[in-house]
This record gives sequence, structure tokens and C-alpha cells, in this order.
Amino acid sequence: MGGHLLNVIRALKPKADIELFDGTLMPDDLVVTTEPGSEIESAQVLPVPVGDDWGWWEWSKRALQTERGIAGCLGDGQPLPTNGTTADPFGPAGSFICYQFHKLQPVALRRIEKVLGGFAEDTDRHLFLLAMRGTPEALAEYYMQRLFSTVQYDEMIKLEPGAVVLNGGIHLGHELPLFLARMEGRGVLHNFDPLGYDYLSDYARRWLGAYPDANKEQRFAMEGETGSVRFMVGEGGQASGRDLDLIKKIEGSQRFPAIDPETFISSRNLNRLDFVKLDLEGAEYRVVPALVPVIRKFRPQLAISIYHDISHYWAIPELLMGILEGYRFRLGHYSSQAYELILYGTPEERL
Repeated sequence: MGGHLLNVIRALKPKADIELFDGTLMPDDLVVTTEPGSEIESAQVLPVPVGDDWGWWEWSKRALQTERGIAGCLGDGQPLPTNGTTADPFGPAGSFICYQFHKLQPVALRRIEKVLGGFAEDTDRHLFLLAMRGTPEALAEYYMQRLFSTVQYDEMIKLEPGAVVLNGGIHLGHELPLFLARMEGRGVLHNFDPLGYDYLSDYARRWLGAYPDANKEQRFAMEGETGSVRFMVGEGGQASGRDLDLIKKIEGSQRFPAIDPETFISSRNLNRLDFVKLDLEGAEYRVVPALVPVIRKFRPQLAISIYHDISHYWAIPELLMGILEGYRFRLGHYSSQAYELILYGTPEERL
């Protein structure tokens, strides 16, 4: 790991001073850059986004396999393919929202205008419109400009030691090392997924092993109601939370236990909640209304995926903006397509 990180730093900052030391948290060598005069012992250890196909770590490995290298690919501003797992960003699938935006009814357009007024900054409004009706080339350019300066779920969140987190949707667990590092192993991550930790990457498992008391596996589907729910499970282990009526009719769907946020918090006697992340493969719109009483009580920070259905782009922000007082809403985007669009919500007292 240390060798590749050196390649990245040398491509981005060829004149940077680099110091190597033996890490104590992980068995790999870590690469640390410090400001002049600062002590290496005071530097915060943060994980690289290993396994995140859209993140800079995996992107840079693919870039090194080309003749252009990392610096050359960044200069070109063209996205690299994502290990064959994602559609061509310049094909129709890569701009699916852009195509459907032109088919929207006037009522949806009015709701979109309302949502635009609820964002905190003009940059959020620009990104919102770019994701829905920008060209694939414009989306890719936006992604490339920010690739090495942002990490999904971390960009607008202040996650501190001792935090209590509801982490909805795990799959490979790309975000777990980041959350645990920010929390310094203190507090609790409640990690919800109907398949639990079955598909976690080895990298994520190592971080969980380093902080066994700071994370709890919750083998539930986080849902709007407590009970059970049928999901389709893909070959890679993702349980789809989209159209439940359709899923019920599909052979091979599986039933899983489900729990709503308020019931879970009550059953665990939680007396604080600092952050809620939802990436539920389409179930977000069912969970968000059930989450509102919890948000009002604890005032947590929010990071919610809004890209799994075209209506979620405006329906989820509209709901939260219309109900929550004293929240600042921002947007983050972490792919070269219209996917990975995250709605952030921060209560004013946490700014």
C-alpha cells in the first residue's frame, strides 16, 4: 500500500517532502506529509479509500496502467473505466437522469425549483442541475476536478471521537475505515445491512478488528416499518431496496428482518445520535419519513443517497427541507456519472 501511495503523492506533488514510518495501527507502512515544523506524532491517521471504485485510490491504480500515468490522466480530464463494473460514462446509461429530466411533468419541475431554493449555496444548486440535465462530459469534468480533494461521506461531516452513528447500507464497507479513523475508535458505529458483514472487504475487516468495541453489526434492513421485507440480492451481495411490489413477484427474492430507526433507537436505549448515513439501494425514500422523529430529537448530521430513483433527486430533499428547521443542506458528488449524489444535512448548532 505504501508504495502505491508514494506513486500518487509523487504524481500530484513532485516536490513534496515525504517521510515513511512503520504504522502501528495497520501492518503496512504509512506515508505521512506534514506541514513545516509539525510533529509526525501529531498527524491524524486516515485510511485511503481502498475498494471504492469511484474513489481516488482505485482510480489512480487504473491510471498507472495507462501510458499517460496519473498526472497525464488528470491533465486529460477524461474518466477511466471503473473496473468494468459501471456503465460507460459517456453512453446513455451514464447520463440516465439527463435523458429523463426532459420528460418530467410540470409538477415535478415546480418541486425541483422549490428544492433549489433550499440549498445553502449556489454551488449546490449548480451541482443539482448538473446531475439532472448536464452533459455526461460536464459531469465527468466536475468529478475529475475534485477527485483528489474529496472523499464520499467525509466532505461535509464532522465526525468526532465518541460519536454514535447509524450507518445504513454496508455491502463492502468502504466507508467503515474512514468513520472509525475519524472517531479514533471511540463511540459506536451501528452498521445496518440485511446481509450484515458477509461481503465486507478484507481491508474493512482489518479496521473493524482494530476497533472491535466501536462497531456493531446490525443484520437488519433499515426500513420505514419494523417487520420483514423482500429484497433481490445481486451477485456482488447488494440487496436492492427499490420497487418492493415488483420484487415480491420476482423468483429468487429473499425475505429479511427489517427495523425502523425509531424502534431501533428505543430498543437500544440510545441517548445520543451524531450522524446518520443512508445508502440503501433505493429504500431511502421509505426510511427518511420514519427517521424524522429521530432527527428532531437528536439533531444528527445527515448523509443520504438521493440517486437510486429519478424522483429521489427532488423528493428526498423536498421532504427534509420542508420539515427540518435549522438545518443547512449541501450536495456532494462522487462519480463521473449522475450516480453517487449525496444530500448532506447539518444542524446549525453543529456547524
